[in-house]
Amino acid sequence: MISQIKTLFSGLDFENSADVALLSGVQANILKGHGRNFANHIFIRWKAVQVPALAIREWIRTLTPTSGLEQLNQIDRFKSFLKSESVLRTVSFSFDGLKRIDLPAALIPKDSAFREGMKFSSVTRLGEKGSTEWEEFYKGPIHCCLIVACSVEADALAATQFELDCLIKRFGDGVQVNVESGWIDRNDAGEVIEHFGYRDGISQPLFF
Repeated sequence: MISQIKTLFSGLDFENSADVALLSGVQANILKGHGRNFANHIFIRWKAVQVPALAIREWIRTLTPTSGLEQLNQIDRFKSFLKSESVLRTVSFSFDGLKRIDLPAALIPKDSAFREGMKFSSVTRLGEKGSTEWEEFYKGPIHCCLIVACSVEADALAATQFELDCLIKRFGDGVQVNVESGWIDRNDAGEVIEHFGYRDGISQPLFF
């Protein structure tokens, strides 16, 4: 892990076992964006009657999210070989989701925006009309989001299908899912651009 990475996280000592343990205990895509060309976001809702909290917690134990440490090692391999075929996975729970798995109240973050959720924040913080105009799936509670990302589109799709198959096999019609796919746009020079067309992280449009 190595020089390129150390410049990104200058406050961490990669010879210190405590710092390495810290990175091992943090998911990827938190300290640094995953950087993959393709990403599928699997939004999950479990039906209350058909799926007990214990069943969801048992499913969580089967997951293998990418750690921050492994992500940095993947970055180093990419810098060395200019090629990245590793699939990156993360798992996130909403406030509703943490309550759904019966997580003790003392362990649930106190942050008000997190607890309010996006439906409430879209009105109070963004001035939107609320969830009544959202797509039907998102009008209900969203408990969890899996992100499956890879620079090879076929591998991202295959890994996403694997996760979907596992969910259906384990929970049957007790789970509802919706997949949102994203990808990186590039200009003719191969440079990453925003969907408005300007260089990602470099140029900004000037509004008059």
